Amino acid sequence: LLSLLFWPRYPVDPSFATLEQTRAALWKSGDLQTADGSRLGQGTLRLVEGLATLRFDSGAEVTLEAPATLILKDKMNCELRNGTAVSDIPDSALGFRIKTPSAGVVDYGTRFAVSVYEGTGETHTQVMEGRVQVEYAASDRVVELKTGQRNTVAGETLGEATDETESEPRTIPVGQLNYG
Repeated sequence: LLSLLFWPRYPVDPSFATLEQTRAALWKSGDLQTADGSRLGQGTLRLVEGLATLRFDSGAEVTLEAPATLILKDKMNCELRNGTAVSDIPDSALGFRIKTPSAGVVDYGTRFAVSVYEGTGETHTQVMEGRVQVEYAASDRVVELKTGQRNTVAGETLGEATDETESEPRTIPVGQLNYG
């Protein structure tokens, strides 16, 4: 019994992700390391400028596009408070989840993007390859998205899956050209 008391105890590593690479990154107060190659555990990353790619121990790869706030939960879960995250999820990370203020996006082996508007929590999800499930945070309603589909969760509304070809063209108002 006495030998068990003095048996060497090895510290448990609480990290579950690595900050793989940053490009032109500027960070704001957060509680995690922001140097390339840093091992990360639970905590918050606040990216003000640039791009940052994280690799979770599950195999999931998430690239943040600034400005963005990401809360790391564990090797299969994170929370995007604002900004854009593009995720590439291998078979080893099936079920990887990105929670937002208005939705949860569960991956089923795919490449997808999630954008969250700060203040409103409006969530836009787009699937480049594979499929995801968007869960509406205020109820048990879900929408499944496949390659080429997107969805918007805004306020009290869980939008339907729409194809890229169904989108309305976006126009930017341009002022009068003056050839003086």
